[in-house]
Formats: sequence, structure tokens, C-alpha cells
Amino acid sequence: MFNNSDANPRIHANDANNMNTVNLDNAYLKPKQILHSQHSNGNSQFSHRARGFTLLEMLVVLALAGIVTLVVTGVFSKAAGREALDKETAVVLSLLDQARSQTLSAKNSSVYGVHFEAAKAVLFAGPVYSSSDASNVIEPMNPLVQISAITLAGGGSEVLFKALTGETAQSGTVVLSLAASPTQSKSITIFATGIAFSN
Repeated sequence: MFNNSDANPRIHANDANNMNTVNLDNAYLKPKQILHSQHSNGNSQFSHRARGFTLLEMLVVLALAGIVTLVVTGVFSKAAGREALDKETAVVLSLLDQARSQTLSAKNSSVYGVHFEAAKAVLFAGPVYSSSDASNVIEPMNPLVQISAITLAGGGSEVLFKALTGETAQSGTVVLSLAASPTQSKSITIFATGIAFSN
């Protein structure tokens, strides 16, 4: 039988080539357009998200930095307070020991004692404390520390040591504490023998 496709092989081939050409162009053209569109949209969304996440991360970092700063400041502040409290306690103990030692050695043929106030401790000579005595040895407290309680026999604020024995009639306790946190404290106990120590 006569076949039209066989009769026009060139036309058939051209048609086929044309179809293939169109199909190939469409096949390459459309995906490129779609890909370009998706790529553009993706970049826009990515940039938007990147900006959003960067702002969020900055806020988180700032918040964390603030918290860390507060914690570190608190730690250093507490450490400084404890160090000051320990140092001032040692100073008061040293004054008591010095007053007792000078009394036992009868320095200048006198007895010695220690007077206490909230912001200072004073080593004095003689049986009675006088704030105007030029020989007084004044030890001011660190601003972080205060003498918060004085509980001595007889109700006074001085400890006076006796000649020859170094004993005292003003036994009791003296409490030093942090001005900003009175619950953090050191207690100095003074015995009738004149010996003193802290907790």
C-alpha cells in the first residue's frame, strides 16, 4: 500500500525535527525560567531570614552578656567583701594582742586597751579611753566592713587589760560584718584571760 509518510520522508523528518526542536527549546527554556524565579525568590527569603536571625542572635548575645556581667560582678563583689572582712578581723585581733602584750611588758609603765566604734578600732594607753589622746593608734574599718555589735561585760565599748596577768574584766564578743550584707560576719571572742580569737 501507498504510505504518505513514506512518500514524504523529508516532510516527516522536518516535522519531527521541528517538533523536537520546539520540545527541546521548551524543555530547556521553561525549567531555566522556573529555576531563575525560584533562585531569585530563594535569595530574597534567605536574605530576609538571615537578617531576622542575625537580629535575634544579637539580642540573645546581648542578654547573655548582661547576665554574665551581673554574675561576674556579683561574684567579684562578694569575694572583695569576704577578703575585706577577713582582713579587718585580723586587724582587730592584732590590736587586741598588741594591747595585751604592751600591758604585760608594762610599756611606759602603763596598761593598754582597745576601744571599738562602728567604723574604727583604737588602741589606747591608760586606764580610761580618751579620743583626744595623741598616742592613740587608730585603725579605720574598710568601707565595706563595720563593727556591727559590741557585747562586753560591763556594757562598755572598751577592753582593758590588767598589768602582770594580761587578763580583762571586759570579756565578751565583737562582731564585724559587711555593711551591704550584715548576715556575712565574723565574731571575735575575748576571754577573761585576755586571749581573743575569731570564728
